[in-house]
Amino acid sequence: MTQHLSKVQLAGYGERTLEANELLVVDRHLASCEVCYQELIRIVPNAFSRSPTLTAPSLPQSLEKPFHLDYEQHLEPYVDNRSDHIDREIVDSHVAGCANCANELRDLLEFKQPVAGSRSQHTRAPGPSKWRFPQWQRLPLPHAALIAAVVIAVIILGLGFLLWTTRSRPPVERADQRTSPDNQTASTATNLPEPSPGATNSGVASQSQEGRPQQLLVALNDGGREIGLSQNGQVVGLDHLPPDLSRSISSVLRTGKFQQSPALEKLSSSSGNLRGGRETTDKLQLLTPGGIVIESDRPRFRWRAVDGARDYVVSIYDSELRKIGTSEPLAGTEWTTPTPLERGITYSWQIRAVKDGQTIIAPKPPAPEARFKILSRDEVAAIQNANRLHGKSHLAMAVLYWKYGLIDEAERELRALAVTNSNSPVAAELLRSLRFSSKR
Repeated sequence: MTQHLSKVQLAGYGERTLEANELLVVDRHLASCEVCYQELIRIVPNAFSRSPTLTAPSLPQSLEKPFHLDYEQHLEPYVDNRSDHIDREIVDSHVAGCANCANELRDLLEFKQPVAGSRSQHTRAPGPSKWRFPQWQRLPLPHAALIAAVVIAVIILGLGFLLWTTRSRPPVERADQRTSPDNQTASTATNLPEPSPGATNSGVASQSQEGRPQQLLVALNDGGREIGLSQNGQVVGLDHLPPDLSRSISSVLRTGKFQQSPALEKLSSSSGNLRGGRETTDKLQLLTPGGIVIESDRPRFRWRAVDGARDYVVSIYDSELRKIGTSEPLAGTEWTTPTPLERGITYSWQIRAVKDGQTIIAPKPPAPEARFKILSRDEVAAIQNANRLHGKSHLAMAVLYWKYGLIDEAERELRALAVTNSNSPVAAELLRSLRFSSKR
């Protein structure tokens, strides 16, 4: 375009009413013509504020700062396939002559690609091809079309050959087809303890380390994928597990139930040594926390109210029964510590109330102490890391929470596991045993 743009073209450009091809032509002209650029500003003063695509791309090259594509306005919508065809044409046209933007767009597209190396479903091949292979632009259209047709034909032939070879392979013999005539189960052929009734042979085959199919003692649908326990006691379907967590999951699947959490052993009921006082009744009842582990370092204390009582006061003691904190007189039935408590420590707590001028204490010696423990920083970090790596596995997270004494969180994960395995006695037995073990 050697002559200047008309006012109709400039107005259509500013209002975004031009066709895609004409919009590109006008955009290129404005990038090199200061006269038309200034005329556009005069006719449509807010031309570049109406749309994110008509900002930097329209600045003429004669200005001091060169134009580059903006990440949020141009590159990110392009890579995520959210920009319309006009915006995509503008990006494709720009990267054809701008090495910096072309490199940035290429890096974003490669970052979006899956690990396996295939191109993301949201990327679009025609756009990058204009700048990744600039020599194609110099070929005549018939030659470029011929090359594209040859490439497509080669890809189709390759896919057809791969499909043919896959279908021509003989079927893999299933492990359950090789069992003895008396239908002997896989569990009796190993040295592992006999699985519990809830962990019966599922008849599902999995690949062993040598590539041979192997029978699974237990199989569950966990977070959209199949996991299980192999004949040699290995957890199948969960990769990169810490050794101690893998052993715990294997033990739970092999026995089909949860035992009492090791983190709760020191919090079990024992003879109380809390300070006594003048009491008239023990109807004042503590609700929580008691005999549990909590993740928050600012615990919330809850108790059951007593008719006619007032001025509830909560006292917190450390493992040496030294008082480390006291609430102000409270009218309600719950209280949260205003400041964090030290992590990794076992605490106990009492509550006092005044009724008819007399003091009520709970728990009252020699009743058991109301103990609880706050997770240490290392334990919190371990849970956060496991949630990042294995958060989709309900079983892995349930076992981890159980190990650290977070029974409510473990039960939540097992309920989700039971929902996705409604016909599995294994999932139901795991949930039942967890609830039973936490009430000991």
